Amino acid sequence: MPRKRAKRRKKLEEEEEEAKEPSVVTAAGLLAFEEEEALINIKPVHVLAATIGFIVLIMVLHFIV
Repeated sequence: MPRKRAKRRKKLEEEEEEAKEPSVVTAAGLLAFEEEEALINIKPVHVLAATIGFIVLIMVLHFIV
């Protein structure tokens, strides 16, 4: 019986330690941005696509002019 209690206690302590550690999203401050309301909500994929499109446009205009 003492072994079972020790295992159970150790397991509970490990779970408490995991609960105390901030998640990666919270630690990076991204959770705050998710919860904030904005006038325009843009998905990260759209931002990436617009950035790549802008880079391609600049390269094309550079070669034309």
